[in-house]
Amino acid sequence: MAGRLPVPEDGGRYRVLLTSGGVTRSPGILRVNAKGFGLLVFEAGSAGPRYEAVRVTLEPPAGSPGEGETVLSWTRGRVG
Repeated sequence: MAGRLPVPEDGGRYRVLLTSGGVTRSPGILRVNAKGFGLLVFEAGSAGPRYEAVRVTLEPPAGSPGEGETVLSWTRGRVG
């Protein structure tokens, strides 16, 4: 879940990227409403996954997962 994101222009989209066990994958696109709030629900594939990092990127229309500017990020153990 994320909030107060600018609505993507020109066909851009927000993608969620999760890192676990040193491998980064994308569970999907985070669609936001007109106020910039979005929620992505996905099946993790196992009970209680632990992620080392989470990123949300703003991709261009024809972008691939991981392309684009990071607009939100979280890393386990980092404070600040």
